[in-house]
Amino acid sequence: FTTDEQLAGTVRDFFAAGTETTSLTLRWALLYLMHHPEIKTKLQKEIDSVLGKEQPAMEHKERMPMVEAFLLEVQRMANILPLNLPHTTKEDFWYQGYLFPKDSIMFFMIDSVLSDPEIFPESLKFNPERFLDEDGKFAGEQKEKMIPFSTGKS
Repeated sequence: FTTDEQLAGTVRDFFAAGTETTSLTLRWALLYLMHHPEIKTKLQKEIDSVLGKEQPAMEHKERMPMVEAFLLEVQRMANILPLNLPHTTKEDFWYQGYLFPKDSIMFFMIDSVLSDPEIFPESLKFNPERFLDEDGKFAGEQKEKMIPFSTGKS
């Protein structure tokens, strides 16, 4: 069972983690915008055409695929969480000649996936459009391969 103190600690951890990841993502986004004014122009055009004078709301999200793709590419390139949280193996398994016994603690290098040129061609190039399909919708196959904060259960 959980005490109030444990609950308060968990809430503090979530708040700190969310604050840190959000602020780092925003800093990197500003840097990429400064270095890629052509992308800034595309983003501004999309935002102006969808929002006009309105305040942004969740219902606008699907109508702004370039904005969503830009944020995902920032997370991919900035890679603010390069090392995954620990996971444990559920059973013994062999991988490339090595035995990993049940309950082994494993860490995965997320940046090895996010910078893999076989998964993300031209992986060192900042290219938000990799997450758009041929119709400009936020549905490119790269979207499914994106794991900025890991995947699976810890």
